[in-house]
Amino acid sequence: MEIDLFCQKIKEHYESKLPFMVFAHPESNEITAYLFTSKINSRNDNFEQAGAILAPFDFADNAYFLPIDQTTTITTHVDLSSIHPMTEVPLNEDFLEKQAYEALVQKSIKTIQNTPLKKVVTSRKKEIDLPFLDLENVLKRLFSLYASVFTYCWYHPETDIWCGATPEILVKKKDTSFATMALAGTKKPQNGMVVDWGHKEKNEQKYVVDAISKNLEKITSVIKISKTYSHPAGTLVHLRTDIEGVIKKSRSSLKSIVNALHPTPAICGTPKEVAKQFIDNNEGYDREFYTGFVGIIRPESETTSLYVNLRCMRLQPKKATLYVGGGITEDSNPELEFIETQNKMQTMLQVLHPLL
Repeated sequence: MEIDLFCQKIKEHYESKLPFMVFAHPESNEITAYLFTSKINSRNDNFEQAGAILAPFDFADNAYFLPIDQTTTITTHVDLSSIHPMTEVPLNEDFLEKQAYEALVQKSIKTIQNTPLKKVVTSRKKEIDLPFLDLENVLKRLFSLYASVFTYCWYHPETDIWCGATPEILVKKKDTSFATMALAGTKKPQNGMVVDWGHKEKNEQKYVVDAISKNLEKITSVIKISKTYSHPAGTLVHLRTDIEGVIKKSRSSLKSIVNALHPTPAICGTPKEVAKQFIDNNEGYDREFYTGFVGIIRPESETTSLYVNLRCMRLQPKKATLYVGGGITEDSNPELEFIETQNKMQTMLQVLHPLL
């Protein structure tokens, strides 16, 4: 199907207030849409049925789920050669927002210095007024700009539109084999130069690798951990370590491994319980689906792919809400952490650029 017709069908579905999930896997120019013909209000509490899933950060078996057996599936392809070079979108720096976030980071550092907390991921949201919502343009830009990562656009009448371009795998699973990753540390490369990772980023990455490995010990029989390397994602670069292995047959359900991994140290912190309590007590807003997870559940004989919902935004008719955050350790600098969140906003700002 031609992409213009594809996007028009998605728009018509949205205007009819019918749920859909549009997605593309990393390194693929094929875009798939699951279109649902009823305003289903489905939850997935066993993770055994095939379909599309969107789960919140505060996940407690309360994910939205669109079963594939109730869908019409359409596909298209995007011409990646037609991508225009990205240029930084100007973003007004609100002094009060900057002050509030830097104060949160400073409080995080002080807590790390005086409690068992080693790392915590703080976040913030930014609301941007839109003259109108051009969904067709959003779709074309989202899926053409970020072909190297998992891209998606989700709609349900109860959730509004959520879309994102996330570089972080929560889990890929087929039968008893699994793969996940530790992704932490963020840099904005300058003039194509090799990124020089400092003590703060390396230390943050080690916390994430160690915590994920520990969380998987009880449910896995084999774990393999790669060397850490630089991983480009959009206009930024992260530290990445690949983790894969085999799940014990008695613990091989997708739900077991999701519960072991989510929320990962890369989007919550470590120790998990201490970090989560700090976030709940101090962040001051509901993350909703930001830093939850999103993806496609397949039958056991096929590969299920779930991703951490990063670099994302919520879209309403005349407003976009962008969500960004960063990992805080005792070596963090509040001003630099704020700048990092500004840089991360560029991912979704590039998608919105024609509407601003």
